[in-house]
Amino acid sequence: MEANNANPVGHNRLLGVISIRSLLMCEPGCKIEEVVTTEVISVQPEVQEEDVAALLSKYKFSSMPVVDQEGFLLGVIPAGDLMPVIANRLKHLYNKAVGTDAEVMEKLSSVGAAKVRVPWLLGTMAIELGAGLIIAHYDDVLQKVILLASFMPVISAVSGNVGLQAAAITVRALDAGSRKKNLWQSLKKEGMTSLLMAIVCGIVLGGIGAIWAKQLPFGIVIGAAIVCSMLTAGLMGTIIPILSKRFGFDPATTAGPFETAFQDVIGFAVFLGLATLFQSWMV
Repeated sequence: MEANNANPVGHNRLLGVISIRSLLMCEPGCKIEEVVTTEVISVQPEVQEEDVAALLSKYKFSSMPVVDQEGFLLGVIPAGDLMPVIANRLKHLYNKAVGTDAEVMEKLSSVGAAKVRVPWLLGTMAIELGAGLIIAHYDDVLQKVILLASFMPVISAVSGNVGLQAAAITVRALDAGSRKKNLWQSLKKEGMTSLLMAIVCGIVLGGIGAIWAKQLPFGIVIGAAIVCSMLTAGLMGTIIPILSKRFGFDPATTAGPFETAFQDVIGFAVFLGLATLFQSWMV
């Protein structure tokens, strides 16, 4: 059956279909058997209209034959009759593609929506407090090399954007099921992408840091820190949406907060740890 309008042929039993395109393109005098398609996609009366709409959308048919269990033709469903169903299906697929339970969230009151989102923000707060403890632990090196503090928001912001990009890409891919089935392949691809971007950003920001501080070790610390932070953000932006979807949570609600928190903890730990290691060359 082709994408154009297909008309059932035969008397009582559905033997095949002939599309309008085939009729228009066939030579004068050609026989029906030369243009008929005998492998017919059809439905039975008990099939749900959503399933019929899905078939019409998938195969780009303009009508769908309805047959009984013995293959006798009962009627035809024009695609136009199911346009509202097809439109609702496309809307549902779009909501899944962006990774949000949009219809559910829209029905919630402000209080209900806050109840759904606040626990994830509190979890993020707890993880970010870990980043605060790391900064407090390395307070001495920050006091000795105050310029380090100037680069911390830059590293956090750039890495955060990498994580959000990875999360958005992963959430869109979840609709097709590709990243549900092959977690390792997704991590490998995103890890390589994040590494390439991190190397470029590390060279640029590290070079700026070395020139600014007039010390090569300072630039090495800055470059290595942003590389580690961006890698963490990219991987977390891939892992968290997949795991959230598997455990029944909305990836759009969980991905951003947790990705940012983990990226800050690991990024600051590497950043200040390396600064402590090289501080004798930077003071």
